[in-house]
Amino acid sequence: MAPGAAEPGLAESGVSEPGAPRELQTLRLQRHREHVLHVQLNRPSKRNAINLLCWRYWDTEVDMGLAADVGTLQRLPKIVGSQSLVNELAFTARVMRAPEALSCGLVSRVLPDKDTLLEVALEVAVAIAARSPVAVQGTKVNLVYSRDRPVSEGLLHVATWNMAMLQTEDIPKSVQAALDKKGPEDVPFAKL
Repeated sequence: MAPGAAEPGLAESGVSEPGAPRELQTLRLQRHREHVLHVQLNRPSKRNAINLLCWRYWDTEVDMGLAADVGTLQRLPKIVGSQSLVNELAFTARVMRAPEALSCGLVSRVLPDKDTLLEVALEVAVAIAARSPVAVQGTKVNLVYSRDRPVSEGLLHVATWNMAMLQTEDIPKSVQAALDKKGPEDVPFAKL
C-alpha cells in the first residue's frame, strides 16, 4: 500500500439511502516512523480535530429524558475533579468549549488547527514509541489500576509489577544508555 493511500475495502461507496447515517467515509493509514502509525478517519458527521473552533463536550442524554449511560457520570468527576461542574453539565446539557475544557483539566492542551494537532500528536507518539514497550505497557496498566484505588494499594501493585518485570532486558539496556549519555531512542528495546 502506498503511503497515504486509503486501505482497500474501507471506503464507502458514497451511495446511501436518504437520511441514512454515514459514519465512516474513509480510513487512511500512514507509517510515520517505526512503531508509529497515523490513522486518519474522515467522518463528516463527526469532529476529528480538537481545536478552539470546533471542540465541545456535550452530554445530551438529559435532553432525551435519560441519565447518561455511557460512563460519563462515572468518569467525568474523576477527570475534572469538580462535582459541581459535572452536575451542571449533566443536568443542563450545557456545551463546554475547548478553553473551559482546558482550564478544568478535561483536555491536556488545545491547539490552533488540525495541522498543529497532527504534528504534536505524532511527536508524542514518537516519544512514546522510543521508550521500552515493557515500561510503557506497565505504566499504562498501573495508571488504570491505581485510578480508583487508594495510593497504598497502587504502590503495592506497581512494586509487585516491577518485581515481575525485572527479567526484561530493557532495564540494563536503559542503564547502559544513561551511562553512555544516550537517549531512549538509541536503545534497541525488546518487543512485547
